[in-house]
Amino acid sequence: MSAVEGQTAIRRRRGRPSAAAQREAVNPLHSDVAESGDSALDLGGPIELGSGRPIRQEVHERLRNAILNVKLLPGSAVSENEIAGHMQVSRTPVREAMQRLSLEGMIQVVPQVGTFVARMDLERIREALFMREAVECTAMMRLPATLPRDELDALKTCVSRQRAAGRRGDVATVLECDEWFHRRLLELAGVPGAWRYVLEARELHRRVRVLAQSRPDAPQRSQEQHAAIVTELSAGRPAAAADVLREHIRMNVRFAEEIANRNPNYFTATAPRQA
Repeated sequence: MSAVEGQTAIRRRRGRPSAAAQREAVNPLHSDVAESGDSALDLGGPIELGSGRPIRQEVHERLRNAILNVKLLPGSAVSENEIAGHMQVSRTPVREAMQRLSLEGMIQVVPQVGTFVARMDLERIREALFMREAVECTAMMRLPATLPRDELDALKTCVSRQRAAGRRGDVATVLECDEWFHRRLLELAGVPGAWRYVLEARELHRRVRVLAQSRPDAPQRSQEQHAAIVTELSAGRPAAAADVLREHIRMNVRFAEEIANRNPNYFTATAPRQA
């Protein structure tokens, strides 16, 4: 028997769960969504030195993007050693990046157990979407009855690009087009500064939007709603466009609740409520 096996046997005889068992108790993932996110670590490979950017900043951005894009599943364990080895950097910048992510609420450190990707908070997601609805739908009413033709064409092009990306399963481009569409509407409404608040709210439920892309109907419904908004704006009906936008935003609440029902371990202990 090896030393490691002997220590494990002693812990079992004493009735003390192993570290792996403790991690499993904290992280009992069982998912029918985004199964691939729980496999090989995908953080972009080694960091190239000499770029002029601080290594800790690069590590932070990669980890943050991996969390927001659900390459690291909510509740999954993260290892400083594994991340440092993957990126081929020392543990110091990884530790600094993870401390920052902890302060941002994206990483949870459980003393004597491990470090985990923070689970989503359903109530905070609902509040974020409430704020988005209030800001974005109010802004829509500030749009002029007649928008310039080139602006309408740009919105239509964005919808077409989003549809093409959805057909080929390009989630990154789908979300990029979605972000541009909503930001441009605020700019056209004359309140570009509101975007910083909308973006913060969007990031609170970005993981829901990524997970929802696995549903066969979700991307199509979102794109149809974007197209309907452009149609109403082209007809000079901003109030009708705001109604479509309201339903578009509220759809994310339903997605969040459905995902929480299917994958409760992705969320903090909050009872989902269906509308």
